[in-house]
Amino acid sequence: MIKNGLAVLADPMQNKGTGFTQAERVELGIDGLLPSAVQTIEQQEAMVYERFCAQPTDLAKRMYLMSVLDSNTRLYYYSMARHLTEYMPMVYAPTVAQSIEGFDDHYFGSRVAYVDVKHPENIEKALKQFAGDSDIRLVVATDSEGILGIGDWGVNGAEILTGKLAVYTAAAAIDPTKILPVMIDAGTNRKELLDDPRYMGMRCERIRGKEYDDFIEEFVNVSLRLYPEALLHWEDFGRPCAAPILERYRDKVLTLNDDIQGTGVTVLGALEASRRVAGTSYDDAKIVIFGAGTAGMGIADQIVDGMVAFGNMTLEAAQARIYAVDRQGLILKGMPDLTEGQRRYAPRCLRVPCRRRSLDPRERRGDGQAHGPRRHLDRARRLHREGLPRHGGERRAPLHRPHLQPHQARGGNRRRRARLDGRPRLGDHWHPLGPGRAGRRDLSHRPGQQRPHVPGHLPGGPAPECQAREPRDAARRCPRPGRHGRHHDPGCPDPSAHGGAHRHNPQRGEGGLPVCHRRGDKPR
Repeated sequence: MIKNGLAVLADPMQNKGTGFTQAERVELGIDGLLPSAVQTIEQQEAMVYERFCAQPTDLAKRMYLMSVLDSNTRLYYYSMARHLTEYMPMVYAPTVAQSIEGFDDHYFGSRVAYVDVKHPENIEKALKQFAGDSDIRLVVATDSEGILGIGDWGVNGAEILTGKLAVYTAAAAIDPTKILPVMIDAGTNRKELLDDPRYMGMRCERIRGKEYDDFIEEFVNVSLRLYPEALLHWEDFGRPCAAPILERYRDKVLTLNDDIQGTGVTVLGALEASRRVAGTSYDDAKIVIFGAGTAGMGIADQIVDGMVAFGNMTLEAAQARIYAVDRQGLILKGMPDLTEGQRRYAPRCLRVPCRRRSLDPRERRGDGQAHGPRRHLDRARRLHREGLPRHGGERRAPLHRPHLQPHQARGGNRRRRARLDGRPRLGDHWHPLGPGRAGRRDLSHRPGQQRPHVPGHLPGGPAPECQAREPRDAARRCPRPGRHGRHHDPGCPDPSAHGGAHRHNPQRGEGGLPVCHRRGDKPR
């Protein structure tokens, strides 16, 4: 169909703006509808990019680019090809999410075909009105229930189609006149949209079951009757519908689900490339997929196909190397409400090697728990780590005990406890801050011997002198109390102030030093 006059300028596929030559203006009858200057496409693109950079926000930049697309498609794609890395985040993810959420606030029209589930008889009419006589080779349809990252947004999801079409043309050089975007309105479960008087879709909860399935069946039949060479692309369908639709038609028509298959192929390509660089095989691989939704299970299916094709593995062996983690944790058989895809990758159990130290068989029962003296020690250490008292009471802050003296080890036989715990016996050297030993008692130190290194002490040097403390009980800090708390450090400035003896306070002072008090004073 030949257009003339204003119809030429109103058609974004034909319009070139000031890029029409003088001869073209006369031929098309638009010589009096444009300024006299004739600009090259490079000059026009420079103006577009300058205005793009002047926009204050990402959303404003996207809206400006969409206005260029709706008026001069040729200029839009020329500019996008020159600035692809800058334009892509504005045209598609992540800025498209802002455009969808604010669709009712700045709606200026979306160049897509609209159909709704309650009127399947209007499908053919809507497709013809949008495509006209175009030779459609790609039909991109969405019901926008599962828009990645933001979920269900009803007809607001039409914006995802404009972004997807831009990607197809800019990245794959597909002729935009051969692409048909279709917005399927099946309602929405988002209450804020149903309560918004500006919402432009059907005001009902999402239609499910037979009515929805019959509509999809009619949509597929009409699309293939009108465009028998077209590929059907399902975009951002929700979890209840995406995989079933793909399984129903994948062996009958040329079809694709971008979220299930497209993402999976991309991950498989990265996995295969990294495997070749590392020189490993799929026999050494175990894959954990974080997110067991439609896209996650699609990735798993593609990886399994790659293992079978490139790794010469059986289907069962490949599936056994995939583990899926969803919001409830690792997917296992027997969990309720698993999808068909999740059940394929749900093992019956997960065997994890035990890393606990072996105990005397007499102290271990069939349940694998420690009993006897070891059980009490384990409980005491756990309470100490969690900052809890041993005999109940309120929670307190954990104490930092880098060094304790032998006289502070109470109760029980030390030799027996050391033997059960795997610790050195008395007389053996043992560093109180060694690996895995923080907070345990030092059983090797004797008064008069060289002490192990502790924070605040010089290795091998004498302990610092007692330092007077400010509180009114005139307590002193003493890093080296003798046996049973008897003060023996000649460097203390005033041992007589305590009656010659200290009583140890388990709290620590600055630098991790113990705090001594006068006999009879209660430690704070």
